[in-house]
Amino acid sequence: MIQTKKALFIYTGFGFFINAIQNSLISFGFEVTHVGLSAKELRDKEDRGEVVVLYLGNFAFQGVDFLRFVKNFCFDTSKPLFIIGDNKEMDAISEIIPVTPAFVRFERPFIMKEFSKEVSRVLDVARTIERPWRILAVDDEPEFLRIVHRWLSRKYDVTIVASAEEALDSINMVMPDLILLDYEMPEVNGLELMEIIREKLPNMPMIFLTGKDGKDEVLEVLLRHPERYVLKTAERDMLMTALDEHFHTRSQVDVDTTEEEIETLYDDPLYSQEENPNHTLTHDNIFDYDTLINHKENNTDETPDAETGKAAEKIAFFDKLI
Repeated sequence: MIQTKKALFIYTGFGFFINAIQNSLISFGFEVTHVGLSAKELRDKEDRGEVVVLYLGNFAFQGVDFLRFVKNFCFDTSKPLFIIGDNKEMDAISEIIPVTPAFVRFERPFIMKEFSKEVSRVLDVARTIERPWRILAVDDEPEFLRIVHRWLSRKYDVTIVASAEEALDSINMVMPDLILLDYEMPEVNGLELMEIIREKLPNMPMIFLTGKDGKDEVLEVLLRHPERYVLKTAERDMLMTALDEHFHTRSQVDVDTTEEEIETLYDDPLYSQEENPNHTLTHDNIFDYDTLINHKENNTDETPDAETGKAAEKIAFFDKLI
């Protein structure tokens, strides 16, 4: 069975060249959907195209915001972008949309058949490739950011920024799938930044990656339901595991969990070094609601140990908080 090919064709006005492009794509088996110069319309028609064809015109010199949106849209949806324009139009957008394997330029004039053939070829390749998850890491410690970038960039598309202001400026450009936040930063801390981001992007996943392990700080953050709370002392493999689990499961915390329930977990002897002197797991670990709550519910009469208590491995740093 031949899989249908679909293209979103962005243009304004009408003309011979536009009609020729559309007819050529149709002859190569594409269903072509017209999109005007509207970000909303592009989003609304997202499912109608696997590739985006952008026909430049006068708006190449004036439509900077829309061009940026198109670039981010294609990044976000992993759709190849084909840009058609003359020499001056290409020069005008060069700083906005760079030339990459996913952003292909066709300078007029060109042979229609060759253009449609290339669009079809790139689509076939794109269907076999999954883009890496994009992560935005925010921390005011440059050296730690470099370590995080080195650790994660082998598997993920990682962007690092050193302040809340840079993070807010970068979100629309990067279109991250996940944000890693430090807690303690000058001017705007991680918790405040989380609230600002959620005002505009309420579903943006965020993980705290921080050195703050005090009980009050941990409680304050967890009551706002981040995806995870990871200490900076965590080893690389542990951090990678937390990220892999997040992206594989997209697990959601129980939004009805109360502060009293969290406080009860702190008081549980299950997590107390004093009550369990043999409990010697490392504190360099990961915490989330699900781990604690499920572990507490399923192990009320047991003491976790280093060999069998997988859930305990993720909340062992709680020993330090009691």
